[in-house]
Amino acid sequence: YKMCAGAYYNNLAGWPFQNQELRNGLFYRDSRIAFRDITDGTSNTFMGGEHNWFLHRGPRLYGAIHSGDGTTRGGSHRMMSQCQEAMNPPRTAPGWPVRATAFHSPHPGGCHFVFADGSVHFISENIEHTRFVWGMRRQGHGINDINHNGQHFGTYQRLAARNDNYAVNF
Repeated sequence: YKMCAGAYYNNLAGWPFQNQELRNGLFYRDSRIAFRDITDGTSNTFMGGEHNWFLHRGPRLYGAIHSGDGTTRGGSHRMMSQCQEAMNPPRTAPGWPVRATAFHSPHPGGCHFVFADGSVHFISENIEHTRFVWGMRRQGHGINDINHNGQHFGTYQRLAARNDNYAVNF
């Protein structure tokens, strides 16, 4: 299992990036998310899910120091996954970032996910997934699609987001 960083690939990283609103999951590097921050409800938010790809065991995982600038090179982001990529990517998908960061399992049809309320559910890989539609500002949509009645944020991404203001019934 890996922890869920949210609906966007860049949530895995801890370095500052321009749009902090993209950090809509429960876990990302240096996160300080508390239960009070789960505005969609704990039964509507992924905490983590199955991950059947290898865990990189290089020096970054153990907190290496970069020889050029002396900054740390931690590998904590390798212990998190995100829902930008569809679950169960094929073995032909690129190793990084797709297979390394997408949720997937050794059994066909979907993955088990732990929700923030502690429950575990099997989620079908056929769940609505809108990979490149949600969050595209050039199309006029908000980051969490709050103002667009939910038509552009797939159910899979909604379950990964703790604060998109839409409850999911399944």
